[in-house]
Parts: sequence; structure tokens; C-alpha cells
Amino acid sequence: MSWKIRKCIPARCFGKSTIRSSFYLLRHLLVAISLIWWFQSLVWTGFWILGHECLHRTFSPNTLLSDCIGLILHTFCWTPYFSHQISHNRHHSGRGHAEREELPASLEHEHTSYFEHTPIHDLWMLFLQQTVGYPSYILLNYTSQPTLPPGTSHVNRMHRFNAVVISDLAILIMAYLVYKSVRIFGVLAVIKYYGIPWIGLNHWLAMATYLQHTGPRLPWYRGKAWNLQRGALSTVDRPFLGWQGRFFLFNISHCHVAHHLFPQIPWYNLPEATEHLKEFLGPHYLYSDEPIFMSLWKIYNGCQFVDGEGDVVFYRNKKGETVEMLQTDTTHAYDGC
Repeated sequence: MSWKIRKCIPARCFGKSTIRSSFYLLRHLLVAISLIWWFQSLVWTGFWILGHECLHRTFSPNTLLSDCIGLILHTFCWTPYFSHQISHNRHHSGRGHAEREELPASLEHEHTSYFEHTPIHDLWMLFLQQTVGYPSYILLNYTSQPTLPPGTSHVNRMHRFNAVVISDLAILIMAYLVYKSVRIFGVLAVIKYYGIPWIGLNHWLAMATYLQHTGPRLPWYRGKAWNLQRGALSTVDRPFLGWQGRFFLFNISHCHVAHHLFPQIPWYNLPEATEHLKEFLGPHYLYSDEPIFMSLWKIYNGCQFVDGEGDVVFYRNKKGETVEMLQTDTTHAYDGC
């Protein structure tokens, strides 16, 4: 009887393949490694965000303690702490101003080739933004204020010179520690346990920052149309990575509007502050629950530049279209923001 049962099953079902079995083993190993890198990069991004809290003096009322912890955390992430404190303060004080913002919107729509309108080009440029965008900003002043002197970067700012030198020395110490780690553990080990999570950190920082401050309905102001409150409100809250964003990233994207309005509020009190702001601001509170990777692609393609003149301007896409001009309804929650 058992033989008759066996005959109903094709012989190929009994075949064994070492290659196929190894593929499934490799697949599981890759998933395990990827999850390790995923969460490790989130943890490291959290270190950077805690350093960011230190430069806002919300980690501790003790300024010296905040600066010491912030210097260690940011240096571990290859960010010059005091230099970044200078540029970040400029970001907060000029948020939403088309000319004074630390990370201004592109004000020109230059002629582009046909290739630059293709999805493959957009995907490549987005990949570069997410991997080397933040290091380029730190080292080369990329996407930063064009009014700064040529050659300006976070490692050679003349403002608060002594503090900048301390940041640079800390980065040199970090470089030496990485070098010694390579000598002791090998290049591959350092890449696996430090390099790849650091690339992930750059990705999360670039993505969070981009989505917090970019969107077809986020206004840019000039002249008397701008003030601190309007600038702070030209940010958007997002449930960035859901519970992971709250746990690992300390509400940096969930409650970014409240952070810009009141940067002196500690991160653990921002959720409560946000609830009060929602009630008070009503339709002026900007929020989007669209999946973040979908938003990243849509916003990258839909927010190319703003007009070079005008008191209140909005992003235009490659065709020169402005969503805010085409759709006049403004709700407090909208896809893509």
C-alpha cells in the first residue's frame, strides 16, 4: 500500500540538490545579516539624534555635560559636533526662508537633457542623495548656503574657531580609532560592523531630514512674508518607520513641527506637546501618513525648484507645475505633503 502511495508522487519530488539547499541557507543568512544592519543603523541614527538633542541643550540642563556627550556621540557618527551646532542653529533660525535657510531650495530650473527626465536617472540621483548626500554636506558644503565663502565646510568654519578645532580634533581621534580597528580586526570586519551601519545612518538622516522639510505644499517665504513661526510651521510630521521611529529615532519625525516651534522641549515630551499643537493649530498643522519610501520617490520627482522671486513660493516639478496652485484645498493631512 505504501508503495502505491509513493507511486502517485513524481520521482522529481524526491530529488535532493545541495545547491538549492545552500540557496535557502544563504537566503536566511542574508536576511539575518540585513536585519542586523537595519537595526544597527537605526540605533546609530538614534545616537546621532541624541547628540542633536545635546546641541539643543535638551539632554541636560548642564551645558558642559550636554556638550561632552554630544561631542562623543556625533564624533562616533563622523559629524563635527560644534561645527554642526553652528549650521543647525542657522537652520532653525532661517527655516522656511528662501534665501537664509541653511538648506535652501533650488531657486533655478536649468535646462536638462532628455536622460535627466528618465526614471533610471532619478533613481541614481536619489541613491546618491541617500548614501553620500550627508557626508557631502559635511565635507563639501553640498546643498548648503551658497552665500558662504568658497571652500567652506564643517571642518574649517571660522565662526567659533576654537570650538570647530575641538570638533576637528575629535574627528581625527575617531579616524585613528578606525585605523587601529582595521589593523587589529581587518578591513572586512570594520566594514561589516562599522562601515555598512554608518552608511545606513547616512541614509536615515538624509531621508528623515528631506521628508521633514520638503513637499509640494510646504511654502517658502521671502521678505516680510517670513517670520520664525511661519518658517517653523513649514515642516511636516510623519509616522516615520512607525514604532521603530519612536523607539530608535526618538520622535524626530513624528513630532518635528513641535521641535521647530520649541526646540527647547526634550524629545520625550514632544508627543504630548504635539497633541496640544494639533488642537491649537488645526489646519495649519501639517501631517502626512503616506508610506515614507513612496513619499521619498514622489517628493524627489515633484519638488525640483521654487521660483526665484515672490514672497510666498512653492515647489515646482520638472514640468514647472506647482501642486499648490493646481489644488487650493488645504487639509491638515495629505499624501506626499
